[in-house]
Amino acid sequence: MTGTTVAIEMRIEGELSGMASACDGHVLWGSSPRAFPPGKPLTLELLPGAAPLQLATRVIGSKRRDDGSFELRVRLVNLRKEARARLHELFSLES
Repeated sequence: MTGTTVAIEMRIEGELSGMASACDGHVLWGSSPRAFPPGKPLTLELLPGAAPLQLATRVIGSKRRDDGSFELRVRLVNLRKEARARLHELFSLES
């Protein structure tokens, strides 16, 4: 995992709450209350403050943590230029 580790609240599929923790510009890491199968399309909404960021993703994998939550890895798909710039800002990515 590269990029800066942060904690940004996110909504998964509009109903589940999770936390985004890192992003390298292509893959986003976070936590989820449930697992998702690889390849499943997911809509994530990052909630860093006043302006939410909606992302289309596909699941790479989910792994159970000791606390019962799941580490979620997703691939970013159909990422618009504005969304990519916002991710760079939120996760302090190098250009």
